[in-house]
Amino acid sequence: MVARGYVSSHLNIPKLLGARPDAAPLARNVRKDAGVPRKLTPVVMAKLAEKAQEWNWVFTFNEMADQLREDGVADITGMAICNYAVDNGWNCRARGRTVPLLADRHREWRKEWAGERVDEDWAAWVDLDEKWFYALAPWRTHKLPPDVPVPLNPVQHKSHIPKTMFLCALGRPRFGKRSDGKPMCTFNGKLGCWRISEPYTAKRDSKNHQKGDVYEKDVTMNAERYVKLMTEKVLPAIAAKYRTLGVKKVIVQHDGAPPHVGKGAEAEIDEFGATLDPPIEILRQPSQSPDTNICDIAFFRALASCVAKRRRGIERGKIQFDLESLADDVETAFKKSTAPTLSLDQMWAYKSELMKKIVEADGGNWYDKRSNRHATGQKRARA
Repeated sequence: MVARGYVSSHLNIPKLLGARPDAAPLARNVRKDAGVPRKLTPVVMAKLAEKAQEWNWVFTFNEMADQLREDGVADITGMAICNYAVDNGWNCRARGRTVPLLADRHREWRKEWAGERVDEDWAAWVDLDEKWFYALAPWRTHKLPPDVPVPLNPVQHKSHIPKTMFLCALGRPRFGKRSDGKPMCTFNGKLGCWRISEPYTAKRDSKNHQKGDVYEKDVTMNAERYVKLMTEKVLPAIAAKYRTLGVKKVIVQHDGAPPHVGKGAEAEIDEFGATLDPPIEILRQPSQSPDTNICDIAFFRALASCVAKRRRGIERGKIQFDLESLADDVETAFKKSTAPTLSLDQMWAYKSELMKKIVEADGGNWYDKRSNRHATGQKRARA
């Protein structure tokens, strides 16, 4: 039950009649690139990769198809390019990130600084830094059932969302054993979270305060306020905690922001820390190096996530943008929700690994070789 044309076109009758009885059956030639469109030749793929690199790997498949067609390389669809890329292990969901720009002096400082602390256990070390917390995240991902519109977030101005700044101090957690041999936490690593604000007395009635009310008003950090905060609250709290742990000396690491080091602030704080029990030494981390501070490495991201979760479902209007409510949420999240003790200890262990990576990268910050990793076995993306 075959067509007459099939016999004449596809079957080699003389060859079949002349074959030996014990000859192997005729096999169909199978292409090595079976399943791949014939237009995706090695030349086309080389041109595709060249163009993708020229565009810094940022493009859509339809844009690439149009460009190849315009250059006269191949007339191919964007879907064919997509299927080829997925089948050949391209990471089509890679998200780029920005890193600080490093000069030669930065690299040398980073390499020397990290090299001296590759074997540091961080047992008597404190990292501190400031962070802004916003009353509303402008971009949020929603999971909506059918026919439910995306919620809107009305704000007075998207560039001026109410915010407040906190300074956090973190040490490495300590663990011990109970009398029954079970492990226990002797220090959770959270030394304090202080709002950058000053008491202010309302001079007139307003929708938020009555005349004469005293409330905390957010202020801009400067050298004078930084010295006052460190000498009156931060360093005494650190010394009091580490005194109970039997530490002989504490290292406090901060960055080189102008309020931290300007107008002799760093020297004044270091001089005050030397008078405490145990003495505290102020150490400045390398410039352009947030990846050397536990706050920037992982903790602030976890804290911001916990604050956002606490503020889910909050009613709109006055309460949503009330900075007092936001400050309470930040302080509560810092104490109760953010980074359990074991997780915070793992963050410090990760910092140790970063010290090794910085040395291996000769002081650079492009040391994550997994940035272009792609999960194997990804299914073909089809429309």
